[in-house]
Amino acid sequence: MYFAICIIKQLNKMKELNNFREYLNEAKFKVGDKVTMNNGGPEMEITKARRMFGSNLNAYSVKKADGEEMEYDEKQLRLAENDKNDYANSEEDYTDSMVMEKIIDIIKYHELDPSDVLEEVGQEFGIAFEFGRGH
Repeated sequence: MYFAICIIKQLNKMKELNNFREYLNEAKFKVGDKVTMNNGGPEMEITKARRMFGSNLNAYSVKKADGEEMEYDEKQLRLAENDKNDYANSEEDYTDSMVMEKIIDIIKYHELDPSDVLEEVGQEFGIAFEFGRGH
């Protein structure tokens, strides 16, 4: 009987660890990210992240400019504009191939549809792409 209880406890720990790993993989923001409220406002810094009890949403503790700490769920926050462009604003001298590799990595990581990305790029730069339906 004792052995069975130990196995059950170990399985529960493994389930908790798996849930924690899933949480880490699903996190929208990471500690140190600069965010704002979805409707705008001053920048805040993510200081902690946790899974909300009984929910698939993550909660983030943020530090405001005045030092006040608040907590918001991920649906209330967005990445601050200047953090979105860290790569573009970098003083590093990137080659064209390095930039293309990074763009491809981002498309794959975020599981974006490449056709949608090209459509957005076309709209941004006034380019009409024509795609065939063959493979």
